[in-house]
Amino acid sequence: MGVISGFLDELCQFTIQLRVLLVASLFGIGLTLVLFVVGDFSRATNVIIVLNLAGLVPLSLFSGLVLLRCRRRI
Repeated sequence: MGVISGFLDELCQFTIQLRVLLVASLFGIGLTLVLFVVGDFSRATNVIIVLNLAGLVPLSLFSGLVLLRCRRRI
């Protein structure tokens, strides 16, 4: 656990950047979902939407979980 704890301590120094990353990725997810509902339904557009979601969802989960762990450590 020492290596993971040390890595988390290092990540906790970047809470402001992690918050910006979380807000940007959540904004991207929201915008992607709105465009999926409102936009045209061609095959290429749906592929791009799925790829955007496949990248943004793990990014937002990672930054959100790190922020939660950092808040509990303080």
